[in-house]
Amino acid sequence: MFRRFAFLLIAFFLLQAPCMARETIVLASVEWPPYVGNSLHSGGISAQVVRAAFEAVDIDVDIRYFPWSRTLYEAHNNPEIMGYFPEYPDPERVNTYFFSDSIGRSPLGFAKRRARAIRWYSVLDWKKFVFATVRGYANSPVFDEMVAKNEIVVDESVSDIFVLRKVLAGRVDYGVIDSNVFTYLMSKDPFLHARRGELKMDPHLLAILHLHVAFKRTDDGERIRNLFNKGLQSVSPLSIQQEYLQKYLSH
Repeated sequence: MFRRFAFLLIAFFLLQAPCMARETIVLASVEWPPYVGNSLHSGGISAQVVRAAFEAVDIDVDIRYFPWSRTLYEAHNNPEIMGYFPEYPDPERVNTYFFSDSIGRSPLGFAKRRARAIRWYSVLDWKKFVFATVRGYANSPVFDEMVAKNEIVVDESVSDIFVLRKVLAGRVDYGVIDSNVFTYLMSKDPFLHARRGELKMDPHLLAILHLHVAFKRTDDGERIRNLFNKGLQSVSPLSIQQEYLQKYLSH
């Protein structure tokens, strides 16, 4: 009798196991500290927000890190990957992806050499300068439109580190970079840290942009985006961002 009961009990739990399993989705991301990074605490600010939002709706997330161009390729072509993050509200990609609600803010600005007394006051001033940018990154809509019209000159790089190296070398006037990324790299990258006194951020920001998760524009992508936004309602992205920066970037 006992054996029969035990057998029935085990069979019951085995039948229930598939129903109890949590859904797991895969997202692509990039090394962009302090927002995302495989070696960062909790995966970085944005990863912490993304995990918390999915946890609120009982979904697990597997984050896979690639270089930026590969991140975009994998998100678009790999059927296993549901989307990517973090992304600015890029007009060129809103027709390809479902964008989530905001998962944080990015203060985008210009890095420059301290020894060079240059300033800008309006977008028309940009025409006088050469800018280093990261290939494939969206910047502000106005800046990107002027680049597309060949109204300003840009020198593309493969990463933010090389953007700052070009500024240091005097190859460009300004480097387009998020100010939190600038602070992180000047503190953590050995080469940049050794020359940290030579660069600073221009006090005039280019833009403060929201960050998002971009989900594939499919029925399943829309479903996951909606669940993510629901979970995000119980999360405070800006509080997480402020606490993270104070804890890991304020010293």
